[in-house]
Amino acid sequence: MDEIKVLLAAKPMLNGLLRELLDAQRDIRVVESMMIPPDGPPDDELAARAAESGAQLVVLDELSPHPSSVVLLLEKRPLLKILRLTEDGRQGALCELRTQTTLLEDIWPTDLVEAIRDAALTPGWAEDCA
Repeated sequence: MDEIKVLLAAKPMLNGLLRELLDAQRDIRVVESMMIPPDGPPDDELAARAAESGAQLVVLDELSPHPSSVVLLLEKRPLLKILRLTEDGRQGALCELRTQTTLLEDIWPTDLVEAIRDAALTPGWAEDCA
């Protein structure tokens, strides 16, 4: 499998922990890390940053951005995967442009890495999501 390109978009502490975890993986590369303001990013910023960085998966915390931003992001980049984590990073959901959201419960660091790898294996995954 080729390298999985990930954009981190969460609170600074969660971004830092995720970067440390993911940087230790040979097949996963964090291509960008951005902090999302409490009221969410400007509508096009997250999509633009995902496109510019070549990210295939975006990891968000549950409070940012607002759900409408997630929908907008998926509309602009339909092959992108979005992994939303709870603030404590222990639970999450994999969002894609399809009728199903996969809930992830009690996530340990190894589970998070496997969720990212599994997302890369789901139908619709593309090497270039642009």
